[in-house]
Amino acid sequence: MTIVDPYTGYVVAMVGGTGAKEVDRGWNWATSARQPGSATKPVSVYAPALDNGTITAASAIDDYPVRDLPGYGAWPSNSGSGFRGLTSFYTALVRSLNTCAVRTVEELGTYQSYTFMVEKLGFTTLTYQDSQQVGNMGLGGLDRGVTTEEMAAAFGAFTNQGVYTAPRTFIRVEDPDGNVVLENEAESSVAMKDTTAALMNSLLQEVVNGGTGYEGRISGMHVAGKTGTSEKVAQDAAGGKKEYIVSFIGYAPADDPQVVCLVLMDTPSNESGIYISGGQMAAPVVGRILGEVLPYLGVQPQYSEAEEKYIDRAVPPLTGKTPEEAVKLLREAGLAARIEGTGDIVTGQLPGKGTVVASGTTVLIYTGEIPEAEEE
Repeated sequence: MTIVDPYTGYVVAMVGGTGAKEVDRGWNWATSARQPGSATKPVSVYAPALDNGTITAASAIDDYPVRDLPGYGAWPSNSGSGFRGLTSFYTALVRSLNTCAVRTVEELGTYQSYTFMVEKLGFTTLTYQDSQQVGNMGLGGLDRGVTTEEMAAAFGAFTNQGVYTAPRTFIRVEDPDGNVVLENEAESSVAMKDTTAALMNSLLQEVVNGGTGYEGRISGMHVAGKTGTSEKVAQDAAGGKKEYIVSFIGYAPADDPQVVCLVLMDTPSNESGIYISGGQMAAPVVGRILGEVLPYLGVQPQYSEAEEKYIDRAVPPLTGKTPEEAVKLLREAGLAARIEGTGDIVTGQLPGKGTVVASGTTVLIYTGEIPEAEEE
């Protein structure tokens, strides 16, 4: 996992593995290249194709197999669906249709896709073989793969009006006397038109709202992102089970993104009971991470009046307050109040402080003697 600030390039969080730390400077999975699958489509296919005019927001793309491969059949196939024929660009991205991605990158040119990623978005692990293969550039089946760090930084361009900022893990190095030995200043450049970035940002929100990234939603915030599922070549020799790499890259709030987060899982368990895909496995993890990180950064959920009715609330502490203060606190929390007694100070409340209740729940405020609970 890697979390990047898209404006400064700071790598603000990175997890290179799970379990207890056993060695120093050990292997870091977050900085090792892995095949991201469809998570690359926004940066390898659709952003470069939009930017040079190969497609527009109004383009229709043929959702139909591109090849009839010996021993394989119709290629590429789409996950969990057949073929639709002429399909909108919107549907092609939101539903992550492989056929449309391959057709688009063929029209764009695999080398154009490759140079966009390398020269505009700072990818360092792509190979010459990638630049020549439509499956590599169109479907994310890259020769060596990409790192979570570079992917997160690349998606940052969608959040920052098309400006790419290279990721960095340090600002400077000083000697014991405070003299600067090494500077690591931010390196930013225009990667794409601001209109391209704005359209991609809008469509990536739809991926989460109703597409393959639906499980990455956060209550009260707009999330944008993209799922990825890549089949590994190696299979379990004994059981013949396929192995996968699943991922989800997301950022929020989409109208003013604070961080970009990518979670990648290499060979998740086939016995987990969860369908193996980036949307089902990695997206919920990113949603939970963003849901905890953003409030820490001062970003609070925003709800419409209709949504407010269904939001759970925590009952605030009221004891010691005046009845008027208690009622005000409850209203601010989206809760109702009923006062029992004629005293000037709140002596008790039901439900108690911190209890999570539905929006609009009535809280009893006691201003006198608190009644004893009846025995059953």
